[in-house]
Amino acid sequence: MLPDGVFARGADGALAFHALPAPTDADVEALVTRVARSVLRALDDTADDTQLDGTLTADLGAALQPSLPRLSADPAPRLPRPRTAVVAGFSLHADTAVRADDRPGLERLLRYGQRPAFAHTRLELTAAGNIAYRLRRPWHTGQTHVTLPPTAFLRRLAWLIPTTSS
Repeated sequence: MLPDGVFARGADGALAFHALPAPTDADVEALVTRVARSVLRALDDTADDTQLDGTLTADLGAALQPSLPRLSADPAPRLPRPRTAVVAGFSLHADTAVRADDRPGLERLLRYGQRPAFAHTRLELTAAGNIAYRLRRPWHTGQTHVTLPPTAFLRRLAWLIPTTSS
């Protein structure tokens, strides 16, 4: 969540609110690109065995390494929704605003932020032995499911497990 503006003291010492402009589509794409670069760089760094502590962590880093997405030099496809961008599998939707006095809207937004990473009720085992995850809504491409072999699915789940620091 980001604020709609900032408070600053004027010459008379009184606080005044200065509204920030809404982000543009280019702002959202630049931000998600920066986040994707930072996260992918951090994940690449963890593959170095000198930085890993313990065999399990080293094995996990090695297992994840081949499946890391890469940033493309080509621009990301434009999504039909405003202030939405997808880069290397990272997505950002910045077109939701909640007024300060909209308590039910704020509660919905906070509940959305604390939801689980995925809904286990949407998982299915296919006849071929793969894991299919039914999407809540079709993607802009029309895709309704993400289907992965079990090991690839587990690799993606492993990304959701926070590492422990000593």
